[in-house]
Amino acid sequence: MIKLDHYEVLLMLKSLRYILYLLPIVLGIFVYLYFQLPEQSQSDLFKTLISTVLGGLLTVFVTLNVNTYNSKQKSALERKKEIYIPITNELNQLLNQNTKKSNWSSLNKKFEFPVIDQLLESPYVFLPKKLKENLKRVTGLVEEFNKIKHYPIAKNIILNNFEHALRHCYGNKGFETYENPEEGRFHYEYPNPYKFMDHHLDELTNIDNMIVDYYENIQLYGDFLDNYKEPLIIEIPDFYDNQTTDIGEFVSAAFPYEDKIYEHKEIKLKQEIYEDIIQEITNAVNQLHVIFREINRRYEKDKY
Repeated sequence: MIKLDHYEVLLMLKSLRYILYLLPIVLGIFVYLYFQLPEQSQSDLFKTLISTVLGGLLTVFVTLNVNTYNSKQKSALERKKEIYIPITNELNQLLNQNTKKSNWSSLNKKFEFPVIDQLLESPYVFLPKKLKENLKRVTGLVEEFNKIKHYPIAKNIILNNFEHALRHCYGNKGFETYENPEEGRFHYEYPNPYKFMDHHLDELTNIDNMIVDYYENIQLYGDFLDNYKEPLIIEIPDFYDNQTTDIGEFVSAAFPYEDKIYEHKEIKLKQEIYEDIIQEITNAVNQLHVIFREINRRYEKDKY
């Protein structure tokens, strides 16, 4: 079944209106001449009328098709320029920004779609159903991605890991816990290295550095523990021949936390969502390439 858009219907009605205006005039002239002429001339007049009507209808049909094609061509090229190209540029920019992301840096990504958000919210912009559904999936995934706060998770894991290292190396001195839920009283005391670490991790960039730079951890642990007055309750093993292992290097090597961070269910979920976002963006770009090829095949080859 052939579907006509609003413009095509208006154009057809306009053409039919002109035909209806002319039809009574043509029929009036035909009737007048028909009864004024002899029988042979009447037959010729009838044939002429039929040819004229058919020719007129054919002219209207051709004109309608040409005007419809020109209208569709203009609309398609305008939509390509004002809608499809801006969407493609925005999606390609996001893909280019995410080609070399590490596992941790990918979690810090801020996905922003000013063009797409505006088009999706506009009641006057029509997008192909498949493309619109794909873009909505992308924006929906981004909302889920942003809800997961990975920095507090990482900070908690690093602090718990450091506490475990302190208790292992120095014992429980300095750690005090008092909890009385009935009275609503809670008191926690930590040794100075733990407090230093807690304050250090308030800066998000410091968390980034501790996750992506192993040697940063060695230096940091050394800074916090070299001047700690509490005696060690363990003997630090030497990792290398003829070289003493310092406390910072030992804690960094013996108490890793990176796997704990990446294996945390919320972190894993956020990484999976990130991968889904990139895949959906790629799918949307592929759909737009199909649209561009179709516009080129139908309307641009003749124009250019």
